[in-house]
Amino acid sequence: MPLVMNQSRAGRKSTMPSLSASAFTFIELLVVIAVLGVLAALLAPALGRGRGRARDAQCLGNLRQLGLLVRLHAEDHGGRLPRLRADFATGPARAADLALLNLREPRLLRCPADRSGPARPDPMSYVWNTAAGGRLLHGDSLAEAAARNAMSGALFHDREPWHGHRNGVMPDGRAVALKEGP
Repeated sequence: MPLVMNQSRAGRKSTMPSLSASAFTFIELLVVIAVLGVLAALLAPALGRGRGRARDAQCLGNLRQLGLLVRLHAEDHGGRLPRLRADFATGPARAADLALLNLREPRLLRCPADRSGPARPDPMSYVWNTAAGGRLLHGDSLAEAAARNAMSGALFHDREPWHGHRNGVMPDGRAVALKEGP
């Protein structure tokens, strides 16, 4: 900032910097604010997509963990899958299902993209494939549907397509985006 000699009221010369030589005008300030606003508007959708991908990844992680619990149960019971209720019912039935899977982390039951809120009495975001209950983990019909990433081959899947699709966990432990249909 250049020093400008200013004359004070008493007639003495001052070496204080002149404000008029280095200050922004009001128009320049408005232009800078407008440019920052445009940049923020360009970045907002990208940040939103990033948050959506993060929720999808967390959902797949939850399903992987639930799939691991089911696989561990099957290994302890001669390869047979547990007989669970589709929606894990509420109350004592829920406690029995959770005890059957030895689930100690209830946050695994909630998809981060599920925005239905606390109004729904059942906080579980995932549905158990009741057709798989009691069957062999490596049975032919499950494996065939799982190879196609079809919803009928998933052990657990999203209750609703919160991600624009449903995620599910297959008998082999893969957590994937499911294809609708048989």
